[in-house]
Amino acid sequence: MSGKFGELTLEEFNNMAEGFKAEGDIESLKILAGEYLIDKYDLEDYIAGDIEELATGITFSLGRLQAEYNDKVGNSKNPWEALPFKAIYSMSVSMIYEIADGICTGKKKKLEDIVNEMQKIAKEKSSGNEAVCVCGTDKQLRDIIRAYYSKGIKEAANIINGLGVENSAGI
Repeated sequence: MSGKFGELTLEEFNNMAEGFKAEGDIESLKILAGEYLIDKYDLEDYIAGDIEELATGITFSLGRLQAEYNDKVGNSKNPWEALPFKAIYSMSVSMIYEIADGICTGKKKKLEDIVNEMQKIAKEKSSGNEAVCVCGTDKQLRDIIRAYYSKGIKEAANIINGLGVENSAGI
């Protein structure tokens, strides 16, 4: 994530929001919420004191994924670059209750890491042009995403490596 406040964990995000609120710095609070795509109604409720924290694990995770998606896909000039990212993003959103902890606590974890690893392994295993990205079936993709957010890129790469170009969906 880029922006004024950079990449934060959920705890850092809510602590920063609490500090801005305590200082009466509503403008910085709005910018922070905007960077993480926190719903404006949640922000209003937080400012009014109706909720204790600006973001929950789910709202924070969804906002962070959406911000990454907007940045990557919005800046992509190549549809073949964006396509695997879109698939991984969509699957990640559908799994948000499973992976939110990994998103909330994991700095430097990005969907792009999964895409890059899939592309790297596809290139290593192909003879040149069979696949741009190896992602397997929906179940296999869920396993990859789950492994990445719970254990890291090495564990996700082990699953990707096991797919093989010859028996997986190539994008």
